[in-house]
Amino acid sequence: MTLDITLTDSKEAIDTVLTVYDGDGNKLDENDDRSGTSRNSEIKDLKLKAGQKITIEASTYDPTVTGDYTLSVQATS
Repeated sequence: MTLDITLTDSKEAIDTVLTVYDGDGNKLDENDDRSGTSRNSEIKDLKLKAGQKITIEASTYDPTVTGDYTLSVQATS
């Protein structure tokens, strides 16, 4: 199975950080900025085994910045 995961806010003003861990706490992938013009985060084509457990951590680069953001997960295969 493959997942696309995005972490966004409506104005792209929050510098988000997206981190994915496996069931044992090992980092599988991380993204701070999905492109040079976006401060939001995206992990594309994360390959997982059937039944594999993961933890998705949504945070901000600067912990003093607050606001609403959206976490989206889409299976692509």
